[in-house]
Amino acid sequence: GAEVIKIEGPGHLDIVRGGQFSGGFPDNDPGEDYWNRSASFNLLNRNKKSLTLDLSKEECREYLKELMRNSYQQNILKTNEWIKKSRN
Repeated sequence: GAEVIKIEGPGHLDIVRGGQFSGGFPDNDPGEDYWNRSASFNLLNRNKKSLTLDLSKEECREYLKELMRNSYQQNILKTNEWIKKSRN
């Protein structure tokens, strides 16, 4: 199987983490870390690794570039965000 790394921005979490599409929570209790407890989120993201990157920071952009270089020709990058052209 493939290694999948889901990358989210700090202010743009996946809508199924706790929004209207969350599908409920175990014991109907969102708990303190509701963003990791949603039934739908855990079903759709089973066995995926997760990473949060703030692409407004240079070190995070560099990390993403390195990650992409290391996975070139083996993986596909999919985003649900508009990506602005880097000035670097």
